[in-house]
Amino acid sequence: MVESKFWSKLEYQSYDFNTGDLIYNTTGAEYSNSSIKKAYKNQKISSKIVKKVEELYNRRSILIAVPSIDEAKELTTLIPNCKAVYSDMNSQERKETLKDFKEGKLRCIAQVNILSVGFDYPELDCIITGRPTASLSWWYQFVGRVTRIHPNKSEGLVVDFVGAVPKFGKVEDIYFKCDDKSRWSMYGEGKKLLTGIPIKEIGLHIEGEPSPYEKAAQGPSVKMPFGKYAGKEIIQIPAHYREWMLDNFKWTPFNQKIKDEILRLKNIGI
Repeated sequence: MVESKFWSKLEYQSYDFNTGDLIYNTTGAEYSNSSIKKAYKNQKISSKIVKKVEELYNRRSILIAVPSIDEAKELTTLIPNCKAVYSDMNSQERKETLKDFKEGKLRCIAQVNILSVGFDYPELDCIITGRPTASLSWWYQFVGRVTRIHPNKSEGLVVDFVGAVPKFGKVEDIYFKCDDKSRWSMYGEGKKLLTGIPIKEIGLHIEGEPSPYEKAAQGPSVKMPFGKYAGKEIIQIPAHYREWMLDNFKWTPFNQKIKDEILRLKNIGI
């Protein structure tokens, strides 16, 4: 798409992000709202966004994604020439805000899930994401806001504070492949499988390599000798309980093989 000049050339700036605060919601397709807000706060993403906007003096228009209305409003007090856009605001006010943004009267907009899809502003030359997401569709829809072609911009800049680029890869690297059963799958940077698997397993399945479960099956059969999971293989014990075991068990030469198996499974993403 970029080479054929249907999309603007993209540049990426991605920064370290700790996913430790994030938990999946009941659907398993996205992180819970509370954990998204917790990660945003604990990793001081607001301050990082403010500092980055100051550095991007050569960017004419910047669209920022944040977890909630409170965070969007906060940024308007910290970033000059910035307004918030969110679902609960007056429709006329939102319309005027977007008009000012497109006319260059506003430099920044902090938005909450309202301009991530379908917002068409070809001159937009920078997006910043401060909203952690497990959703492949949300991420690529948001990046799509800055891919539009326009004579006034040479490229679009994607600034990632939430680990989205390492997780999903660059949009230019997406490709599709059909297997011998006529099933199509989407792959990304590093040949990572992006579809047809649980969201939480993105990054664990690589084209041409055994799946994490196939790798797990190649290991030894280690069973839990005691407790509520007595008799079960370690792979059958829930991951959260295995993590608890690592933190709380006293490991000795007599149970070291259990710890080794837990760490082996953890290392391959199970």
